Amino acid sequence: MEETQTMIITGTNSTINSECFVMLMLAMHPDIQQKVYEEISKIMGKSDRDIDVKDLDQLTYLECVIKETLRLFPIGMVIGRSIDRNLALGSTVLIPIMYMQRNSKIWPDPLKFNPDRFLPEEINKQEQYAFMSFSVPPRNCI
Repeated sequence: MEETQTMIITGTNSTINSECFVMLMLAMHPDIQQKVYEEISKIMGKSDRDIDVKDLDQLTYLECVIKETLRLFPIGMVIGRSIDRNLALGSTVLIPIMYMQRNSKIWPDPLKFNPDRFLPEEINKQEQYAFMSFSVPPRNCI
């Protein structure tokens, strides 16, 4: 029961924090906010219906905005991994996700909010593990 509660609370809290950072980034970058608005308007047209699951695949620029937000503000700043071999260094390795995703050797102008980094043609240029929103693979969490 406690583990289930932890998963629910952690999942809810991380989603809320990520949503807040996305909204903050959109508020701070009206030009990007306009592109997201135009993308949604293109999909919705003059309809007053709610966006549904079928529409999500078409929100490609919004996905870029979310990924760029998670690059700058990852849900977990650091992840730990146990070592399964004997090493003189110890038995746990910490991976500093926030540092890696703000590293200028990996990301040009790393503190700039630039969703275009995640356009399909740009993703192919990224190093394999340059972006770890949660961990690797992308949906590997607690």
